[in-house]
Amino acid sequence: MSELIIFPSSVDEFIAEGNLGTQNTINPLFRIAAANMLMTRALQAALNAQTDAVRLLAKETEEVSKLKADITALFSNTNDLTAKRPFARDNTEAKRLLDAMLIYGVPEEELRPWLKSYKDNPSTRLQVNDSDLKKFSGYIDAYSDSLNTRNSKEQLTLQSLTNRYTQAGEQASNVLQKDAQSKGTIITNSRGLS
Repeated sequence: MSELIIFPSSVDEFIAEGNLGTQNTINPLFRIAAANMLMTRALQAALNAQTDAVRLLAKETEEVSKLKADITALFSNTNDLTAKRPFARDNTEAKRLLDAMLIYGVPEEELRPWLKSYKDNPSTRLQVNDSDLKKFSGYIDAYSDSLNTRNSKEQLTLQSLTNRYTQAGEQASNVLQKDAQSKGTIITNSRGLS
């Protein structure tokens, strides 16, 4: 006994009723259009996820740029790289900068003396010199370079997904247009027979 022939009225209905695997459709172009539509939906989900990843990376890049600017502003105007002076305008700001540096590439062992000093005696002003700031800046610059490389790769992936999404949508549309054209040809030809 054979399966019933399926007469789908739309590609969405065809997919929703689980007919993608059937061979018993009066219109085999629906299977192709449905497969293209499913591919388009999957690519849309991937595109949304990639857009979110690029957005988060842009936010991180902005935060690293701000940290670099904050560290640069702490440099003194003297040639003495070892002269100590207050680290930021107060210890709360210094702690914020230390925490940000931990997140954005400065190893904990490099910051340990300041973190320990803050923990042991939060009321005593933290001190820093240009030599330390240069070292911190080097780590942050390396992190920023890595971030820029990642950003370029993510942008390329986003562009590739956008192109594939557009192409899959066009393929689905083309199949449906061919289906409509073939129906139009059948109708025209049958009129000529009468």
